[in-house]
Amino acid sequence: MNRLFVLLIGFLVFASAFARVCTPEDKRPMKMCTMEIGMGCVCYTNGTCEQKFCNICSDCGKPNVVSVDYGVCPGGMEKRPIINKDLGN
Repeated sequence: MNRLFVLLIGFLVFASAFARVCTPEDKRPMKMCTMEIGMGCVCYTNGTCEQKFCNICSDCGKPNVVSVDYGVCPGGMEKRPIINKDLGN
């Protein structure tokens, strides 16, 4: 359990250096979002990041999304795992 906690903290620190980490406020239902989309990097709870068209507001509302950034994914690879543990559980 401690190892998972350390991995989670490490991932959040890593993600915050490259992206905006989604907050509980982002996950609330019925949130109003703009329709702005742009090419960016979406990182998921399973440790993968994907370069795709995204919207920080609406993508952070998805339960399997950890962070969103209108930039290039770390390493510039699509669907590349950055950790080997599923953080969804």
